[in-house]
Amino acid sequence: MSTASARPAAARTFAAGTLAALGLLAAVPLTGCESPPGVAATDPIPTADPRLSVLDPVGRALLRFQPPVVVDRDPNPLRVQIPVTNVSDRDTYYADYRFIFFDVDGLQLDPVMGWEFLPFDPGQSQRMIGTAVNPRATSWRLEVRRAR
Repeated sequence: MSTASARPAAARTFAAGTLAALGLLAAVPLTGCESPPGVAATDPIPTADPRLSVLDPVGRALLRFQPPVVVDRDPNPLRVQIPVTNVSDRDTYYADYRFIFFDVDGLQLDPVMGWEFLPFDPGQSQRMIGTAVNPRATSWRLEVRRAR
């Protein structure tokens, strides 16, 4: 067999193998779209928002965050409200939360908000609310932990 005729055959074999692999990869995300047991498909999904920091693994499993509502109108201070749902059908989750606010340069502003207590019964939705004290606040981060 000459090298000229071997190249097209090798290219066809490579292309067929690549297409088969892509077909398998395309099927993988379909298996990951199912909701976890006990969580309805319409529940808010876990967020990958870097501004949300859940410090407790149980809270990461039970709490789902919807998009934040942010109001930033001069001369009023920055205000943030985040709807949160406990997706468990049997476990109450007791949360402490606080907002940390930052200036335009990303520096943390004082005073830092104290921890607020918020209980979540199974299936309950509530809002975590924070208002900046410092008028220079332009961004924020939410920290959530299991209540102590």
